[in-house]
Amino acid sequence: MFGNSVAVGIIEIDGYVAMAAAVEAMFKASDAEFVGSQRSGGITFCGVVRGEISAVEYALEAGVEAARQADANVKTSLLVRPDGDVGSLLSRPGAMRRVFAESANETDAGE
Repeated sequence: MFGNSVAVGIIEIDGYVAMAAAVEAMFKASDAEFVGSQRSGGITFCGVVRGEISAVEYALEAGVEAARQADANVKTSLLVRPDGDVGSLLSRPGAMRRVFAESANETDAGE
């Protein structure tokens, strides 16, 4: 499913306003496709982009810069040529909702 030049990028930001600014910057900076975002707990939001490696790198860089201008904590991860299972899980619309739902179920079961 994924070619040799495809990447998935993940950005995690504290604050809704900072996330909105980061998403706008990511759209403007590159041709990477924004898959979606999800509140991951408290004030933390997580977003996923996919596309050509360079486009995803530019999108993440722009998102980080915008989030820092909003004085937010930000973390990123770039998955270059992700394994088919990981890449398809993270790059489907609604994927973030499923990942966090499964994570919450595992946490509840462990308590």
